[in-house]
Amino acid sequence: MLDWLQQKIGQRSSHPMNSPAEAARLLAELPLDEPIKAVEEVAAWLESLASATSFSTASRLKVISMVDEAGQPCAELLLAEYLEGEARGAAGRFKQWQVLSDFWERLADAYQLVALQIEISQRGELTEQTTLVVVRGMRAVATQMRLGFMRYSGETGRLWKALYHLYSLAHAQRRAGVPVRPYPWDTASTTARLELVRAVMLESAAPQSLPPREIELTARIAARLAGSFGYGEAPAPALTHYLDLAQSNAPAPVTDKLQPSATLRFFGPGTTAVRVKEMLDGLQGLPGGVAERFGDEFKAAEKIEVLKRLQLYWSDQPPRRVHARARLNNNVDVVFGLGSICSKIGRSEPSMPLEASEKFDIDMGGDEAPAEAPAASAIETWKLTDISLGGLGATTPRRAHGALKIGALMAFRIAGTDKWSVGIVRRLQADAQKLSRVGAEIFSKAPQLLQLKKLGYRQDEAWNWEVRDQKQKSLQVFTDAVLLPPGGGQQGSLLFAPESYFPEESFGVMIDKQPRKLQVADVLEKGDGFERVAFQWLAADSPPRAGPTSESKPTTRNGGLSNGQQE
Repeated sequence: MLDWLQQKIGQRSSHPMNSPAEAARLLAELPLDEPIKAVEEVAAWLESLASATSFSTASRLKVISMVDEAGQPCAELLLAEYLEGEARGAAGRFKQWQVLSDFWERLADAYQLVALQIEISQRGELTEQTTLVVVRGMRAVATQMRLGFMRYSGETGRLWKALYHLYSLAHAQRRAGVPVRPYPWDTASTTARLELVRAVMLESAAPQSLPPREIELTARIAARLAGSFGYGEAPAPALTHYLDLAQSNAPAPVTDKLQPSATLRFFGPGTTAVRVKEMLDGLQGLPGGVAERFGDEFKAAEKIEVLKRLQLYWSDQPPRRVHARARLNNNVDVVFGLGSICSKIGRSEPSMPLEASEKFDIDMGGDEAPAEAPAASAIETWKLTDISLGGLGATTPRRAHGALKIGALMAFRIAGTDKWSVGIVRRLQADAQKLSRVGAEIFSKAPQLLQLKKLGYRQDEAWNWEVRDQKQKSLQVFTDAVLLPPGGGQQGSLLFAPESYFPEESFGVMIDKQPRKLQVADVLEKGDGFERVAFQWLAADSPPRAGPTSESKPTTRNGGLSNGQQE
């Protein structure tokens, strides 16, 4: 990273930014129309400033602040590009993330160096800068941590230690609660204590179970509500989490075994429930609501989903694991995606005799060669660590060719058995050994592949309602779905491919050689290539619910987590 900068320095003994005027001149040369290149250059300047020996502490702080303020708008643009790319799976996302991580790491290192010099200095004019340095440093560390969550990095101990050290410096100088406006563009003041609270709020929202866009949105909401979160230096019934400034551990739930210490800090939901409800009401246009933006790049549906989730996690009774885990050390076979799941669990029974179904396979006269049979689904082998009625934990050294991510639909079986279960990845974290630690919620341990027959139409109305298969040039009267029977705390539900059914549509199906009817209901969850839908069984003589009309379209409703429980 420093090669181009070394060419600028040449044989000079002093740093090129040896004065604010020189810093301003060099920063004016940043390629602002190329955010990734600009952020790379700013990170290189910060690295060189932290290692330069020709600066006094005051001069170093002045130039670092100038570089920081010049680089952050570029970093903000690059982050927006990265998050937009995450939404559509664009190429180059890792490079963007890496450049952003380098920038925030270099910025955090620079402010930590200045903070250390202030700590050992006896000069009063430097002490006056403590609050600004600590707040900017803490924000840089917390942003670095947030980016780590976006790539499921598990090495947070070093960052929590840095965050605690910066806060402790402000506390030792009685400046933890002193307000400061960290940047010229900030409209509100903050404190070192509020910056600590923001980090705790994000951690308590279980970011390991969120995709990158929702992590960023949660962090922005936490920044807005930090003043409403509870804080104390002694335990209290309303304070549910704690941290130890003398350690490097992440905040954790308070337990009865906790020993008193002067370095303990306690946190709780405070009045955030009221504020979150106001925000939700504002987004939904309800009376008493408060309009909040959090960035135009987030849709209202995204904001509503995240706020509803935070109502659970920032409450007096946040989600907890509800089933005891059995520790295991077995291999587990895993496949991803609804198509792979259907191929593994197999069809249970046809919904009607084959010769009858063939009547509806209408040849559209295409002359294309028949499509080749799909290749067998690739099976990943993981190391199972624990399992319960509602979830499992496992480790894997690979990322399943990109399929392994938060919200990935999966099927698994214990190696050596034939029984497949269906679940979804809820938590993902990489450790120092580059192993991915996976936490999955189990939807069902007895899934069934069903062939659902559409009901409620005459044969001559097929053109109006059947789903066209473009590859086969035919119209299909059936749709496949995976039945997830109730169990393990889960309600019964169905897995559909998107746009393969209509809201409240009725279907016929054979169960145990008996004809049954069912009707789909609310979307419980919507993910990549699947929708999980509630349903109800209908009486045998119930009239079928009409399918689409001329105005009907397949459902595209957004769902959320099925419940607030962790696996």
